[in-house]
Amino acid sequence: MPNRAPSFPRYLNPLPHSGFWGTLAFEPPCVRMLFRMDSLCLAQTLFSIAEIMGESVSIKIDDNTYLPNFGFVIFSDRENNYESDVIENKGISKKELIKALEKDGIINIFDVKANNKRTFVDCLLNRNVDIESLYHLIRKSIPMLPSRRRAKSFLNVLSYTTTENATKLLCQKSMRRIGLMNRFIFIKDNLLNRDDSFNETFETIIKTSLQISKKHKETIFRITASDKNDIDSNCNNINLMLKEIPFIKDNIRNLSELYRSTSIKIYCILRFLKKDSFPNSPNWAWSHADVLARKLINEKIYLLEKISKNKLLYKNLSEFLKPREIIASREIQRKFQYADKAVLHSYINHFLELEILSKQLCTRFKGKKLPQLFHVVGERIDTDGGIKWELYPPSVMIQDF
Repeated sequence: MPNRAPSFPRYLNPLPHSGFWGTLAFEPPCVRMLFRMDSLCLAQTLFSIAEIMGESVSIKIDDNTYLPNFGFVIFSDRENNYESDVIENKGISKKELIKALEKDGIINIFDVKANNKRTFVDCLLNRNVDIESLYHLIRKSIPMLPSRRRAKSFLNVLSYTTTENATKLLCQKSMRRIGLMNRFIFIKDNLLNRDDSFNETFETIIKTSLQISKKHKETIFRITASDKNDIDSNCNNINLMLKEIPFIKDNIRNLSELYRSTSIKIYCILRFLKKDSFPNSPNWAWSHADVLARKLINEKIYLLEKISKNKLLYKNLSEFLKPREIIASREIQRKFQYADKAVLHSYINHFLELEILSKQLCTRFKGKKLPQLFHVVGERIDTDGGIKWELYPPSVMIQDF
């Protein structure tokens, strides 16, 4: 009998099938390079490609038109992400942002976290009379499928902030109410996992993007009926996976919608990068976009898990059961009466499946119903999840293309 119990799934499976990597052999080098990047490098690259594409490349779905623009929020606890002599951060004001959003065209926001400088995230956290109008302008600027495009302005954001600010932003009720959390991907800036070859790879991809952009002044990618079926199939799979992660139960719809829009935008970028290469190769674009979108969504799941009340409930329940040998069901219910009952029951069922708990059915004695009891196998209670957080398994990181 193992000493530690398996934990719930904590992120989306990053690979759709075992033969996935073989499909990349048909792709041009600049596409294959995207799959060797960590999440932060991928976000920086996608932001830069979208900046190059601007309004010249769009996605047509029925009567709606969308641009492959993104909302990335990079968070860390380090004081600076860049050396001050490399990039001069002038900061950004809410007033300037509102003025820019009211004009036509793409708005590219790349700002770093530095002392005494206001970032894009700082603008969102600044509560005042005009913040509601700012929220709505941003919502229009980062359209989400299947919402209709209502404004000509578009935001393409790569903003650096602190972990504390990123957490505050996720907890904003007003942000959730108007759907802004469906539009932003949060990524942890992990310096230890930084790919040393990123600069060279990045320059290669950007050079290719510029060449394609100059050659094709305006490009429209149309989403066909077959494409829609692929989108729906991928979204259904993602929904099933998300439902298995109880720590983000309150954010399943948010994450599902974010996955949908992100995968479509990445699909557009992959098609763009393949435009002049291997025209007769099999079209794996949807499965490839699916993998990259999962990788980015996993990053947001990481932060949501950190602030999840459901995860705290899981830990408290584990600690509550650990010293006991036998416990009544009603005692658990009374102890955790504040908790979401569905989540609490899912944890109990999880422990039963793992044989951490064994259930004694309710019986009657002299006309009275005795309480349902659980026997606890204390040495198998796992209070910290028992799984190291890995957004990408080591086998994927060392894959040789």
